[in-house]
Amino acid sequence: MQRYDAFETVMIGIVTSPVEVQRWRSARGVQRVITISGHDFQYFFSVMNYYTLSMLGATRGAIFGDIGLPAIMGSALLGNQPPNVVGAAWYNTIMAAPGAGDGTGGILGQTFFNYQGSKILFYDLMSTWFEAYDAAIEIPIGDYFMVSQGSWITKFLAIFPFPWYEFFIQTVPVGFYGTNGTPANSPLTTTGFPPSSPQLVARVNPLPWTNNYSPSSGFTMDTSRWEGLESYTLNTSGFIESDVQFNINEVRNFYVINPKWLTQLFGVSNASSAPFIFMFSAWLDTASINRYGYRPQITETHWFSDIKGQGAVVNSQNPINFQQLVAQLGLRITSYFEPTPLMASGTVQMELRPDIFAGNRFTYKPFKNGIDWMFYITGVTHYYEFGGESTTTLTLSRGLPKALYDGSGYTVSNGLTPASLADIHTGNATKINGEYLKGVAYPGQIPLRPINMATPGVAGFLAGLPGIFSQAQKK
Repeated sequence: MQRYDAFETVMIGIVTSPVEVQRWRSARGVQRVITISGHDFQYFFSVMNYYTLSMLGATRGAIFGDIGLPAIMGSALLGNQPPNVVGAAWYNTIMAAPGAGDGTGGILGQTFFNYQGSKILFYDLMSTWFEAYDAAIEIPIGDYFMVSQGSWITKFLAIFPFPWYEFFIQTVPVGFYGTNGTPANSPLTTTGFPPSSPQLVARVNPLPWTNNYSPSSGFTMDTSRWEGLESYTLNTSGFIESDVQFNINEVRNFYVINPKWLTQLFGVSNASSAPFIFMFSAWLDTASINRYGYRPQITETHWFSDIKGQGAVVNSQNPINFQQLVAQLGLRITSYFEPTPLMASGTVQMELRPDIFAGNRFTYKPFKNGIDWMFYITGVTHYYEFGGESTTTLTLSRGLPKALYDGSGYTVSNGLTPASLADIHTGNATKINGEYLKGVAYPGQIPLRPINMATPGVAGFLAGLPGIFSQAQKK
């Protein structure tokens, strides 16, 4: 697609349904319409499932040659590995790699596409980026994902769970994500357009988050990945339609991590086993409970699985700070949900902009006061009409005044204290008359804080929670 100096290949996909319709009308000629339906490359991640693997793996000498599925389960994926290594092994060994052409590659290893007289392998057309997580996370037995049910995309979403990761497939120009990942061997090139390919992206969540907490100094923010995203603005023609809203649909105020496969991974003695929530970390925002009601967020993860006890053996000799690790994982969760009632979301429609890609930032002035707001782009829809109006609609979330994201320049009425980005992400901010102010809505309330056996006064603090429900707006 192209409009003036904005031009990109917006989708590389496969055709699933060509339909031709002819309308013969007296004295009005013939109208002939061809409608082509299709999918982007996420299609391949959705149609293949556990039952496909079971059938192919049980057939020795078929797709896996003489190796067979059990051997792959016992070698290529087994062992203590971080999510990015497990994900890459899944993609390469099980799904896509062509191998030597003798049946030793992945299930789609010999799948190809006809394009301009050439045959291009699936593996050569796709590019990938499996980003390493920024903490000591390992999946001791990656083969769990082999035997679990569900489509391939379900497995990838379990290997790269939200909100710690983002996982998606979209068509982008070669090099759009910099030098990260594995580039496509055979990207598609159209005259006048840059080479492009479908890219699998498994990246650490780039949204701003509170990466550390201290009882004495409070929370600190990490915006490094956010600042590294592409940033778009409106062109000189402005927007056609803007729809911005605030809602409480994603409000949460009690956070717990549920490690579904935790079996004393870090060498903890069975004699000292305690409920995970109290032994390590949970987070609670009583001010939010008082305002919105009790809304728990129990986040499940398959990361901590240690069926053979490998991790326990290793970590009994080389212990790591498991409490700090789990606290850091918990802060990713709170950082996503805590600010949502104060953040704007919605859509904005503009003239065709094929150069805008989802997963990046967008800044414009949605309100008549002329203040710049910054949003996260979660979806892009292009509408093209030959000879008519062609538009792009962005689906937006995480909207705040740009000055708050910038960390400077945000001002409020005289005598009031402006909120910071950290305040908004930890329940210590309110929005009054359109201004973001520091502090909870009612004096004496307590914003986000950790809850574990090391929390000072935790027993008394928890004992006071019933008062929130018995005396609404009083505690």
